Amino acid sequence: MAAPRTVLLALLLSLLLLPLGSGEVVKLPLVCPLCGAPFDGAQAVPPARSAGSDSDFCDYSAGGSTRAFDVQVCTSCGYTDKLAFFLSGESLPPAAKRNLPPRLKDIWNGKPPASQQAAPIARKFEAALVCAAARGVPAAELAALAHLGAWAVRDKITFRALLPRYRMPLDAFKAFGEEYRALELNSPAAFSTAFRLLQLTVRLGLPATRAKLASLISSAAPRFFSEQDTAKLRAELDAFERDAADEAALLAEAASRFEEALSAPGLDPRKRLLYTYLAGELKRRCGEAEDARKWLKAADADGQRPDIRKLIPVLLAHCEEAGQPESSFSRFPETVCPLCGRKTPYLPPAEPDYMGGSDCDFCTYSLDPTAYATGLVTCLNCRYTRFASEFGKPLSDEARKKLRAALSALGETPKPSSPRAVPCWKKYEYAAVCLAALDSPPSKVAMAWVNAAWAARRTCCAPTLETELPQGPLMPKAARKAASKLGGGDFGDAFLAALLCHRAGLLKLRRKYMKRAAKLAADLDEREALLKSTGRLFALERDYLERAVPLLEKVERGGRDYEFYRFLLGEALRRTGESRKARKVLRECLDFPRVGKAAGEILSGM
Repeated sequence: MAAPRTVLLALLLSLLLLPLGSGEVVKLPLVCPLCGAPFDGAQAVPPARSAGSDSDFCDYSAGGSTRAFDVQVCTSCGYTDKLAFFLSGESLPPAAKRNLPPRLKDIWNGKPPASQQAAPIARKFEAALVCAAARGVPAAELAALAHLGAWAVRDKITFRALLPRYRMPLDAFKAFGEEYRALELNSPAAFSTAFRLLQLTVRLGLPATRAKLASLISSAAPRFFSEQDTAKLRAELDAFERDAADEAALLAEAASRFEEALSAPGLDPRKRLLYTYLAGELKRRCGEAEDARKWLKAADADGQRPDIRKLIPVLLAHCEEAGQPESSFSRFPETVCPLCGRKTPYLPPAEPDYMGGSDCDFCTYSLDPTAYATGLVTCLNCRYTRFASEFGKPLSDEARKKLRAALSALGETPKPSSPRAVPCWKKYEYAAVCLAALDSPPSKVAMAWVNAAWAARRTCCAPTLETELPQGPLMPKAARKAASKLGGGDFGDAFLAALLCHRAGLLKLRRKYMKRAAKLAADLDEREALLKSTGRLFALERDYLERAVPLLEKVERGGRDYEFYRFLLGEALRRTGESRKARKVLRECLDFPRVGKAAGEILSGM
């Protein structure tokens, strides 16, 4: 059985944003020079084998990048600097100790990341630049630090463009020109090439072409993918563009600092030529074509490195103005957040069509999964989330205080570029946190967590919507039969069988088929990435259900919907591996008129 189109889309999206691994990360004990607190740094040994370089000297390792670990963050106060400075044991100037705390509080929104891996790359380098400047680091070093940050972001979004024919800049420009001219989005498979070329535009520094290609992909997607898959693809493009914007911001900072370094007296002539070239090249990558040409022409002088002089004519021929990117992305309505007081866009309301069937715990499926997310409004600025009908209600000062504390405890996350970029499960997670902070009834908070679990399940199990299944809720016996019918003889069948078992809560059988799919992945990065991302969603769903269990246990007997909450408790226990407890609760449900039959079928299939 061929992999369905939804599986193909998942494989294609893995080409866009899932980064390669960077080897084992080990803890590194460090001491903060600002607050004096010990904290766990992180270090990774970069792979030695080269995978090429770019025209601004960004080099690549074949096994992934460790550049983000060149900068470390104190998890207590947010002080951020190069690892070498932490290891040096040097102290900070008194003025830096006085001035940095409020600036760092603002950068990290009052809460430093809990670990090195949790710190967003661009935010980490932004903080490092502030800290390094505060201790008097020269402009050239600040330029190099900002440039390093841009490379670290680039590593994240260009790993699929590390092919032998793109190894060196001159070859990459030539290959890109040929492949871009030949590109025709006339089949779903052609999107793989388009995504690779999209990443290559970042390597080559072609911002206008990148925007045009992203728009082309977005516009062509509805011809080959469903509405829901097109929405996923566009959300991934949003995330890609957000990372590209972060890279551009760091490049602009580096270019500015190189210009500043050029004004320093007594600068070595060779460094002057190098900095002149970098100022021009980085401005070119930011879409500042006029300034780029000026600096690049100045860099094309006697004494310049031969490799740079060969590059300059090609770069001058590829200077692009980065205007507003063409986009078919939707415009969203806006509302004012009652917590932070800022405007925020939100998804317009839509009703799920329920045409995708349901699971035995009442999780329903729509052919347009984004419809489930429209029932909630999330502020993109502060993450305050409520049901759409309740979002605009005024908040008391005490409620604001509780909400800010609860949302801050979630840790810092990058601000989404659009409401479509917030995963549906995240919206329900935020809603659960907000409802708990507002002392809502346990049943209401529990259902937010259950809906978060369902949202994660809908996302990873979307490929099953193209599988023929019996009418009605997918019960364990039917799922077991459908999975067995698939056979698992190839990767697509084994993967679908695992998803069907997951939908029915058959955990042991799901693991069996996932292991089979892993063996059939044939060492293809796309398949392995799909399995890993699916595994993360399995774990996320389990975490959400575990959060719902104690709240469902608190629902008082006698209420109108008590039997449903009790049934959901039994299902949550079963799906989190608590089989003995689940059987006990589901047996209680046998006498309930509305859920007794479903409870009996589930018990017979356990």
